[in-house]
Amino acid sequence: MTVLSYWFWLGTMYLIFLTYQDTKNNMVVDDRRNSFMLGLSISIMSHVNTTLLYKLCLTAVIILLTIYLKKFKVVGEADINSLSWIFLGLGLMHPTYLIIFAAFFITLTIIFWIIKRIIKKEGYAPFYAVILLSYIPTAILLKGY
Repeated sequence: MTVLSYWFWLGTMYLIFLTYQDTKNNMVVDDRRNSFMLGLSISIMSHVNTTLLYKLCLTAVIILLTIYLKKFKVVGEADINSLSWIFLGLGLMHPTYLIIFAAFFITLTIIFWIIKRIIKKEGYAPFYAVILLSYIPTAILLKGY
């Protein structure tokens, strides 16, 4: 895992920065950082050996997830872009890694929506913290740092 630790470190730094921007700037973030991380996620292909069919299936899942999230406006555009590079990177490393992240992410998302309902906040609320708090334990569990 040490070969891919650069992805976890840079991903954590960018997610911290995007979480700060999301909270401070009323949910307006600089999405260029997501483009950089998407490129970095694609670079993982040079470190892992997966089949073309697996890569195509992973890409299809990410596209379907993106379409679903955009159609139902579950989260913001930048959040969707972050989830795309996270899903791609972890999925390329190993499918189990993606499942671990998804378990953290789904659990924290449910908690987020419950808390949002309890405080009766209408409209959008900064969501990057949920992504960050799902990413960090995943990286720790996978010994990415």
